[in-house]
Amino acid sequence: KLGRILLKNKSLDCFIESLGGLTHPELRFKDGLKELQQRYVASKDSKDCTKVVLEAYLALRHESVDLVWPAVQQKIGSYNRKKALEIKAIMDAAAGPNGEKLSKQASMLPSLQALVEGVGKVMASMKFHGGKAPLSEFSSWLSDFDPTEHRIEVPGQYFAYTDRPPAVARHEWLSAVDPTLRVMSSIRKPKRVGLLGSGGGEFLFLVKGGEDLRNDERIELIFTLMNSIVERKMASDQTTVVPASVTNASVDDADATKGSQQEGKGAHGLRARTYAVIPMTSKIGILEWVHNTVPLQAIIAEEMALDADFCRLNHLPEGSGTGSGAAVDLTRLEAYTKRARWVGEANSPDDYHRMFAKADEQQASQVFRSLSEAIPTDFLRRRLLAMSSNAETFLTLRGEFAKTLAISSLFGYILGLGDRHLDNLLMDTKTGGILQIDFGICFGMGSSVLPVPEFMPFRLTGQLREILQPLDGAGLLRHYMVQGLQCLREEEFAEGLQFNKNKNNNGSNNGGGQKVLGGLLTNALEVYVNDPVVDWLKAPLAKEHLLSLSQDVQWEPRRRVNLAVAKLQGRDPARLMLADLALNPTVKKFKTLTSLTRIVLSAYSSLPAATSTATSTGDEEGELLEVGEQVDRLMALATDPNLLVRHWSGLQTWI
Repeated sequence: KLGRILLKNKSLDCFIESLGGLTHPELRFKDGLKELQQRYVASKDSKDCTKVVLEAYLALRHESVDLVWPAVQQKIGSYNRKKALEIKAIMDAAAGPNGEKLSKQASMLPSLQALVEGVGKVMASMKFHGGKAPLSEFSSWLSDFDPTEHRIEVPGQYFAYTDRPPAVARHEWLSAVDPTLRVMSSIRKPKRVGLLGSGGGEFLFLVKGGEDLRNDERIELIFTLMNSIVERKMASDQTTVVPASVTNASVDDADATKGSQQEGKGAHGLRARTYAVIPMTSKIGILEWVHNTVPLQAIIAEEMALDADFCRLNHLPEGSGTGSGAAVDLTRLEAYTKRARWVGEANSPDDYHRMFAKADEQQASQVFRSLSEAIPTDFLRRRLLAMSSNAETFLTLRGEFAKTLAISSLFGYILGLGDRHLDNLLMDTKTGGILQIDFGICFGMGSSVLPVPEFMPFRLTGQLREILQPLDGAGLLRHYMVQGLQCLREEEFAEGLQFNKNKNNNGSNNGGGQKVLGGLLTNALEVYVNDPVVDWLKAPLAKEHLLSLSQDVQWEPRRRVNLAVAKLQGRDPARLMLADLALNPTVKKFKTLTSLTRIVLSAYSSLPAATSTATSTGDEEGELLEVGEQVDRLMALATDPNLLVRHWSGLQTWI
């Protein structure tokens, strides 16, 4: 209690509450009603159901219709005020001012249904779907900000894993807020806000409501730590770089390092792009606005629209293929339709698991080839060429693209990032670098939780490989991944792995159940065990699996953290993936683990005989792989047609 009193800051309370008000009131109402429905479902068979539902309703009413907020009082913004009155009328009609209709079992369900219908009405009348919006509509406290009354430090000025203390004396304080918001057109309608600092600087942030950004913050911090490890090890003379020898393409060393001197980040320039993430509460946070970045999907869609022949072959609407900022809807491509027919028109988990069981490797590979042949693989390369004023510029952009894609993919694999669709990879239009965003699916959840499980360790589809031509794209990326992984292993296990190459002291259950001793990175991962913020504890585990494990393993965060450490150690990627798939509830429901095992292990058939031997998932003594061998297996899993064609349609792995 004393701590809360000492930390209480009225100005910060107003600032955070105002940021929360930037989320559309319709979405806040919809989120609150969803929580109310969940409370009802969880308690409907208990005697306390009425009490639980009524309490949740009154809390929702307080958050949705109050015209005076705890911190900013009446300065809530004209749009928030207008919508609060509209929502109040809906709630009064559906449940009564004090929830009278929810206090009786007979009228409870009809009342809840009326509230759901009310959400639809509120959403239908929503304004500011995208583009510019006045800040005063969502927060008059921010639009009228007075720096003489409120002293607030501009967020995002502290940096982790540096050897220097923060220069607080040079930090900027908030002096004003840009009166115009930029509303993003995505589902949650996040908003870009501009904060003006006392030193004249302008700080742009993306405000996201209804999401817990603590996980994104931690992922970015671990990326930063891995960057510092790689940079330090690469700068020393102790790092032994394993050459890119599996492919017969010779990596152009001049191209591989070109442009790195301009970066000022070490001679190697091998680091993942990062950005600041500042969670304010469990429901509101801000992200640093990264300038000059565009999602790969937008780039590809725009380049497709410039190709008249491609648009004609795909029977795209009139106006496509004319350029002028036009973009193609990728879901209307012939390849998308053809693939949907192969999986199943419903595009449901049932369709996918049926396909896993029935479609053999030859059929799947043929389908993938037909999809790939219908889409030129050089759309991203065309954009990179358009960004280049001469050949030297193109080589510099390509080198930065290769390095950032390789190292961020490696980091993402270690942290188990999934959902790597084309909107979650951004390209810097000035440098060509790749930036990974959105880390909601992490630590193997793509394989162990999603109804349509994922099999690729990172995204390395045709468009990404083709951009590196005439070099062998896979060979160049492999070269950088080997360098990065070598650095991480040497740092993390400075005294060598403390067990024989063919012995696993920690078992094979995704890294085992005991804490694995290591270095900085292992210790940084421990925060997920001590304070889990993602939905790991809700991940269902089979009862028979729980009974066979120690009490420590039953806690999902420990299992997932040890999975990341197992990747660092060099455990076989397919074996770790299959162990996750074995825990997937939908895989268990459809009994497709045997089929998935066959599919995943088939990816190794393209590797040399000495490299392709995969360990059985039932082998408790899993081998450790050399760095180059581990990367080769990762590349095989990321590029195998038989695997790529089987992913969820939203990933569009044939592009």
